[in-house]
Amino acid sequence: MTTFDVTIHRNLGTPDTPSRTAREAAALWVKSDEDSYGFADLVPTPEFMATFTSDEAAARGVLITAVGTNGELAGFILTALPVRDNTDRMHLESRVRPGLEKGEVLRQMWPELKRLATEEGRDKFTWLEPATLEGGEIAPETGTGAVRRTSCTDLLGEHGFELSQIEIIYSIDVDEALTSVAGTRTDEGYHTESWVGATPERFMDGLVVLRTSMSVDIPQGDQQTEVEQWDSERIRRADRRAAEAGRVMLRTVAVDKRTGELAGYTELRHSAAGGEAAEQSDTHVAEEHRGHGLGLAMKHANLVQLAETSPHIRRILTSNASENSWMRAINERLGGRAVAAQGIWEASVEA
Repeated sequence: MTTFDVTIHRNLGTPDTPSRTAREAAALWVKSDEDSYGFADLVPTPEFMATFTSDEAAARGVLITAVGTNGELAGFILTALPVRDNTDRMHLESRVRPGLEKGEVLRQMWPELKRLATEEGRDKFTWLEPATLEGGEIAPETGTGAVRRTSCTDLLGEHGFELSQIEIIYSIDVDEALTSVAGTRTDEGYHTESWVGATPERFMDGLVVLRTSMSVDIPQGDQQTEVEQWDSERIRRADRRAAEAGRVMLRTVAVDKRTGELAGYTELRHSAAGGEAAEQSDTHVAEEHRGHGLGLAMKHANLVQLAETSPHIRRILTSNASENSWMRAINERLGGRAVAAQGIWEASVEA
């Protein structure tokens, strides 16, 4: 059996000068996602990974790597450690070089992962794992969908992880989406406003409320999470972090004409360095404003903004919980095609 040198990295350089480890991890991530998904549009850049390990606004990143005797990176586990809320939780994602047995590589990293969790005082774990669309033997707590058994899922099971939820990844063609919802009108009681980059101060208080409610209002399977504590400074820091990492942020909000309060928001992001894909992040409508078609109206307005400001972006990738029929229906209305899936696994203490 091949033995790997396992190392914990708490610093991956700066956005201007990402470390060699950050560059190698990003390159491996591309190869792994192309092998698993057939595309690599969601892979973080080395600049983002460097920013992530120094973030104190929301979640600080730590990277665990496994390097072979030939000096080649064999795999990694990227951990996200919330710093303001859910501070007992650790979010995890891993990639292994295609051709290697993923479970065996991860098994050698596991002792260092446990040591990191102990040092950081974390006893709740969320693991995001690529899956296939075809289904399999392991069903989540939600009862919607199933994933195939692999050496990685076997390892997760050994350490007390259970499949909580499955997310479906959609690919949306920008031109097709704009055509399919051309003529969409916002409910007469609301209007939309869009911008690129930092959040305007006039929307700050409203976004604090929406981001806070968003953190617990989306389908989360069997996950037990605290309400995220958002304030205006956290939003400003998140905006600065995105800019430093070379991410372009495009947002649209729905505004209640009667009260002036924000009823919802949606967010797209893409790399400033180029590429043809953007990622759909949050879309959230406050409970008291639902039933007015605001989700679709905001997405349409943001698509128009994307086409005007970033015409090189040809497609959007987004993921939704398999049981979130409302959002899945919107994505399908936009012409979205299911292209991949990922399982969300949960564990407490025993990991």
